[in-house]
Amino acid sequence: MAEHKTADAEHPPEWVEAMTRMDAPDWIGFMCRIDADVECGQPREGNRIFASVEALRAAHPCADDCGIVEVEVRVRRVLVEGSAYA
Repeated sequence: MAEHKTADAEHPPEWVEAMTRMDAPDWIGFMCRIDADVECGQPREGNRIFASVEALRAAHPCADDCGIVEVEVRVRRVLVEGSAYA
């Protein structure tokens, strides 16, 4: 069974709730500007989107040098339902 995200310093309760509901509204997050401008969608491991600017800065000490962008995440459709949601 898939492990579900739980609330912690990087994932506040409202983020966990929003990301586990298909009817959730668009979600706002934060990324390193270099990741967003240059690498978004390219790295094999993907890009991280943070729930808060503070969480981004904690993970990327260079964020103030690289820049910080606010991004919007929207679920378009479910491609694989997953057994954890059955």
